[in-house]
Amino acid sequence: MTYLNKIKIFIFVFMFMLFSFSINAQWNIPADAKNKKPPVDPTHTLVKTGKDLYKSNCASCHGTPGEGNNIAAIGATDLGSGDYQHSHSSGQTFFQVEQGNGGMPSFRDKFSSDEKWCLIFYIKSFDKDFKITGEELKEQKADLRLSLIEKIRTVKAYATTKDKSGKEIALEGADVQFFIKRMFGNMQIGEIVTTDNKGIASIKIPENIPGDEEGNLNLLVKFKDTDTYGKAIKSKTIKWGTKLEIVNITDKREMWGSLHRVPLWVLFSYLGMTIGVWLVIGYVVFQIIRLKKL
Repeated sequence: MTYLNKIKIFIFVFMFMLFSFSINAQWNIPADAKNKKPPVDPTHTLVKTGKDLYKSNCASCHGTPGEGNNIAAIGATDLGSGDYQHSHSSGQTFFQVEQGNGGMPSFRDKFSSDEKWCLIFYIKSFDKDFKITGEELKEQKADLRLSLIEKIRTVKAYATTKDKSGKEIALEGADVQFFIKRMFGNMQIGEIVTTDNKGIASIKIPENIPGDEEGNLNLLVKFKDTDTYGKAIKSKTIKWGTKLEIVNITDKREMWGSLHRVPLWVLFSYLGMTIGVWLVIGYVVFQIIRLKKL
């Protein structure tokens, strides 16, 4: 092994250790943090607020609490696990959320003190010994209807629910989200809209959104709070998108379609990289065969 290769290996190992240390940094939680108490008692309403905060800010790394789908490779813990719940008090979890450490950011300035405690209440709600006061929140079955105003490219969503007598009434104060379905997920349109006293939430669809070959867009509308209002999702095809132009790979705009359009340095770079990749693959295969013979 040459001296240069030794230096390369050392640098790689050093960078890997530095990265691992940064994402798995040890917590140094002061003793007084363990006994820190919340300013109010946890209620089901506050827990629900914390759940919304968790979904938006924590779930991407820590996963769904108690389900073990956290990203352990980056040091993200399953906050709903028994090990975490038994080893962390509410005050200790509050300290972690506020301070951050390693790969975890600090939420000191992002959340208010009340929001942080709501988040803590939700995380601690997975501890069977954690007591939550107040009435449990009940699902309010709701539905959506859609209508279009072509001239101004506006979609109106009518949210309704039923009263105790079973009569359909307008649902006021419900948050509604509008999406355009894409190949690899849904693209949200605009901000979340809250229904008015008539149960209406409306949004204008921007221009120049790519559609299919006919300019069609697949619109999806749903409630943000699916725990309360149910998973009512309405879809509608609207012809307010720009038509998709399918480009032939042999078109002159493509590098391999017309050589006179390609600068020579781009062509040689592309061919050089391709040949280089195949040479590396061939060298690896040759070494494997050589090792097998030895």
